[in-house]
Amino acid sequence: MIKDASQVVTKNLEERVSIFTFIANDVTLKDPNISDADKVKHLETYFKLYSEKYGITALGYINADGYLTSIDGYEKDVSDCVYYTVLKNGQTYINEPRYNPVTGKYAMFTGALIKDGDTFVGAVTCRFDSDYLASLINGLKYYNIGTAYMLNAKGTVIASEDAEEVSEEYNLIEAAKEEKSLQEIAEIQKRMIQGQSNVEKFNDGINKFVVYTNVEGSDGWSMAFEVPESAVLVEVGIINKLLVVVATLGIIVIAGAIWFLGRRISEQIKLICSQLKVYATGDFTQLLEDELYKREDELGVMSQSIREMVAGFKVLLSSVKEDVVVLNNEDVELEQISERMIQGSMSIATTMQEAIQTNLWKLEKLMKKWTNLVIILN
Repeated sequence: MIKDASQVVTKNLEERVSIFTFIANDVTLKDPNISDADKVKHLETYFKLYSEKYGITALGYINADGYLTSIDGYEKDVSDCVYYTVLKNGQTYINEPRYNPVTGKYAMFTGALIKDGDTFVGAVTCRFDSDYLASLINGLKYYNIGTAYMLNAKGTVIASEDAEEVSEEYNLIEAAKEEKSLQEIAEIQKRMIQGQSNVEKFNDGINKFVVYTNVEGSDGWSMAFEVPESAVLVEVGIINKLLVVVATLGIIVIAGAIWFLGRRISEQIKLICSQLKVYATGDFTQLLEDELYKREDELGVMSQSIREMVAGFKVLLSSVKEDVVVLNNEDVELEQISERMIQGSMSIATTMQEAIQTNLWKLEKLMKKWTNLVIILN
């Protein structure tokens, strides 16, 4: 919250620095041959263009001698003023916001150097309406509780809900030298104006928390927000109760989700196991549900593996069937060959038997002839 507010101030400063720096680079303002009156009149064009958008309330021209002329008719020799010395030394001047008790508004005075090459020509000044600081500071609340303020580099209040502190340029660090009850917060404010950011606890009669941060792009400004400890602790207690309720509901929801998912996964695992038992019987005609194949978890991977396994088994069984057919055909052919061989063998046996009988008959006949011959010879 305080950081966001400081960033708003930083952005506002950057916008204003860019606009008056842009105006200071106008060639008309750099031309030494153009009179101061004409340059001031030329500034009225920029005022009409940017006054409403950037909250410019006045533009002025300071010549090389240090004489200031504003478009609203204000004139003054500012050669002995600090901001003229800063501008002449080549630096951009940004004064902290000032509260005008008459108008009830904040205003910020700034200036930018005008140079023609390396030659100092003068400077352009801008006065901005910084009333946005009031709404910004008043808007810094913690459930409508707390106090916000902004300090310059010296610890002086430059924006606060208490307009009197701003108009009187109240400095708590200085006041703490006389009031001991302010010393604790004074030490914190010293760290603030050193550019630190933190959350600290202090006591100025009651226990409080203060969160503070620096305003980037400023000349050492810082913002702080104070809130009573009791208000914070009440909210902390409410937050703790809410956390317990949320945590309990979260546990219930998570437990329900785990139960539902566990049941769902268990059912699908049972389905896979049942299908595997079917496959174990040799029936590969049934397939798993498409839902299982589409899963991107371990069950999906398992289902894909089972499908690949079944496909492989089907290919293997098909191959075996083809081999059986081939073997069956070959068995028939072998049986036919065997029958032919048996028939051939029987035919050969018959022929051999006939040949033996014929030879025996011939031998018997021959033996008779030899017997008769022997008888005759004797």
